Parts: sequence; C-alpha cells; structure tokens
Amino acid sequence: MVESQARPRQPEPAPRKPLRVGRWLLAGVLGAAVVAGGWSMWRWASDAERFPMRAVRLEGQLRHITEAELKAAIVPYLDSGMLGLDVRRIRESLEELPWVAEAGVRRQWPGTLVLVIRERQAVARWGGGALLSDDGVVFTPAPDTFPQGLPLLSGPADTQLEVRDRFQRIKALLATIGQEPLELHLDARRSWRAVLSDGVVIELGSGKGEVALERLVRSFAKISAPEGARIARVDLRYPNGFALAWHTPDQAPFGQGRK
Repeated sequence: MVESQARPRQPEPAPRKPLRVGRWLLAGVLGAAVVAGGWSMWRWASDAERFPMRAVRLEGQLRHITEAELKAAIVPYLDSGMLGLDVRRIRESLEELPWVAEAGVRRQWPGTLVLVIRERQAVARWGGGALLSDDGVVFTPAPDTFPQGLPLLSGPADTQLEVRDRFQRIKALLATIGQEPLELHLDARRSWRAVLSDGVVIELGSGKGEVALERLVRSFAKISAPEGARIARVDLRYPNGFALAWHTPDQAPFGQGRK
C-alpha cells in the first residue's frame, strides 16, 4: 500500500494595497477643472459689458485740479468693468498729479467708481518754480495754478521745513512792530536773508536764533530816519548792534543803529 505524501500548503498571497495613482489622477483632473472653472467664471464676471462702470463720482472739493487732469489719470484703467478695475493703480495714477496730496478709490455697486481726493495746501513758493505744502512737501504744479500772495522761501535741498519754521518765527516777531516778511532765503553758506513787504532787506547772518532780530524789534520805535528817507537794508550781523542803510533822495550813506 502506497502512502500518499501530503503536499505542503502554499501560503496565501498577501492582499494587494489599493492603487492610489488613479485617485491622484482624478484629484488632479478635478483640481484643474475647478481652476479652469474659476478662471472662466472670473473672466465671465469681469467682462466690461456684463458689469459695466456707468459713472464716476468725485468726493472732495477741488480748486487746482482740472477735470481734464482727472480724466487723463483714470481713463486708461476704466475698460475692464467693475470687477476688473485696478483700484490700486488708479489711486497711484491720481497721486502722481502734483496737486493731489492723497487719493482714495473704491467701487460702489452696481456701477459707480468713487474718487476721494485731498488737495495739497500751498503755504509758500519754494525756490524758482515750486510750491511748499503745509505738510512740508515741495511739489511742482503748472505755474498758472500757483495761488497769489504766497511768501517766497528758498534754501538748499531738504531744508524746506527748517526755512518754513524760521519764517513763521520771524513773521511773529515782526508783526509786533507792524512789519511783514515776504521772503526768506537760506544760502549754501548757511546765511539767512529776509525781505519785508516794503522792500526792506534784513541780513540775519548764520545764527539760528532770533536774538539779533529781537534787538531790532526792541529798538525799532527809537530809530530816527533822515528827512525823507526810509530804511533800505538792515544788517544784523553785528554782535551788539545792527547797521542800517537808507533810501533817500540824495542816497544818504550807510548808518549805524545801536541797542
């Protein structure tokens, strides 16, 4: 009798891990579809004909900026409909105009672009052809927009705040004797010169304070002018006094005033 040998039992194959490639591929396709759909939706929504811009409204009172300047600044950016408006670039374009101190731009649905503009306030002319604003900015608008009656200030680069502040101090001092400065100049050697409304020139020298000018103010009522003469020039560059030059019919010589 032949005994049959039992065959060894074969191990069962390990379960296969599910393939994830298909899922990755499906996710990629769906992601691309979403992106494409979003892009298509954006293009549809930003169509200028679908959400057109119908009006521009200005908030703020303008005295020096013209309608033509505003149009030139914003029209190149108005062809993309309400959603496509680049409000940042419109704001930057407006703030490139010399008289614009600050601009705000916003959408107002359904179809209005709102501009909020604050003009610069000029307090003086600066140098040959610029203006100085109340916040110390030197800007250069068209000469025909310069306000009338502004004082004239000048100085080296980046000294506009220093010159403006000293002008205000000098103006306050001279007002106590009924005088008004119209010009103040600081030269490259740091020497100061003021011109009054009646044409009198005051040489202030290189000092930063107003001690010498205060000396003149205290002595002003005591100054005795030659008959028919008027002061042409005051030189304050003396340690303990000041010198006067006169306009007279016969051109009186240079005089000396003392404390």
